[in-house]
Amino acid sequence: MIELVGLILLRPFWLLAVPALALAAWLLRRRRRRIAAAWTEAIDPPLRAALEALGRVEAGAPLRAFGPPGLALAVAAILAVALAGPARETRAGASFRNLDGVVLMVDLGTRASTPERLPAALMAARLLAEAAGSRPVALVVYAGDAYLASGFTTDADALGTTIAVLDGETVPDRGDRPDLALALGRRLVAEAGILAADFVLVAPDVPPRPALLAGARAAAAGGHRLSILVSAPSSLGAALEPVAQLGGGRAASVADPSPLAALLADRPASRLAATGLSALVVEDLGRFVLIAALFPALLLFRRRG
Repeated sequence: MIELVGLILLRPFWLLAVPALALAAWLLRRRRRRIAAAWTEAIDPPLRAALEALGRVEAGAPLRAFGPPGLALAVAAILAVALAGPARETRAGASFRNLDGVVLMVDLGTRASTPERLPAALMAARLLAEAAGSRPVALVVYAGDAYLASGFTTDADALGTTIAVLDGETVPDRGDRPDLALALGRRLVAEAGILAADFVLVAPDVPPRPALLAGARAAAAGGHRLSILVSAPSSLGAALEPVAQLGGGRAASVADPSPLAALLADRPASRLAATGLSALVVEDLGRFVLIAALFPALLLFRRRG
């Protein structure tokens, strides 16, 4: 499922048929031109003139360049576009925004709360909270243990104020347990009844420990995504990408959080349409595209003199 030109494509793989049909039309047209050229050379000029006078062939074009085969390919191309499922978000889709949330998990441990790292990490966390738009956002802070700093809210300003006052003394437990933060985030999502959530770890680095990997697998199995935002540029490498890919999200640096901001800004309907609520969240416009296929299809049934 992808979003294109303001529309959601429910079954985008059907669009692969369009270039294949275009190639078939080009090959057919090329073949017909070769046949037409050979036919022109083989027929006597007087006979050709007589056939043109009787209307059996077009003057200057012994074979029609866009006959029934071309019309059939045009119909097939329109059908492929219709089957791709162009859809738009319904008015009721906004009512389901609470089913598509974001959980920010900020590391406030010893390594993360240094003066050169913490301000940039908190600023990036505020940027991600604002990028979520109308999606509810929850805030979890962790070090040796994980705590809920803010429940799900759509008030980005209030959440930004909460993030601004975080420091190295907020979490009393020393350590580095992102797996506990993810477990707490998953509990919040389950209690809120959220169907599609984005979990974002904001930390200096995230070692791919077994407990964290298991949590990422569970999040992915539940239809959620795990992304990572690191404050140590050297950590944005091979150790983080597998964790992000395992959770279906992305890995980015605090210096450039735009990839994650774009991910969180994704329209809720484009994700919820993949669930059982698709009929309530989006309206499939494919049936209206089928009407356009009727016009070339009707030409296939016209009488020929």
